[in-house]
Amino acid sequence: MQINPGGRLQTKDIVGRDQEIARYWDILNRQGLVISAERRIGKTHILLKMRDECPGCYLPVYQDLEAFHSIGDLVRSIYGKAQEISGQSSPIKAMLAKWSALAPKRIGNIQLPAPDSTWQTFLSDAFDHLIGLANNRRLLLLWDESL
Repeated sequence: MQINPGGRLQTKDIVGRDQEIARYWDILNRQGLVISAERRIGKTHILLKMRDECPGCYLPVYQDLEAFHSIGDLVRSIYGKAQEISGQSSPIKAMLAKWSALAPKRIGNIQLPAPDSTWQTFLSDAFDHLIGLANNRRLLLLWDESL
């Protein structure tokens, strides 16, 4: 192994976190979990290791939320993950087309859905679609703000 200052490690190179991750799986069997700490502590690597070594009773979905600047970005990303998981494009593409048809408005740098749109419905539908793909597994959202 070589020193990798500030870079992403491969899962096999993440060492010394197994006991901590086992504790997190234990907690997740009972409730949700938020991992919060200062920068450069290794939160992203823990999430990536959990994603890559996830027990079969979970459907892990890793997303880097730092790249999202609107609710539309989040919804599109959730549908994109659903498409990745399902391997099917037609129903998901139809939902994306429906979402994209909404004309967002801007306030400064913030993009907002039009007032008459129901973005909540699209977000709910996106989650419902992911849950449907879980096939009796628990949906595990690994949301990171790593940048």
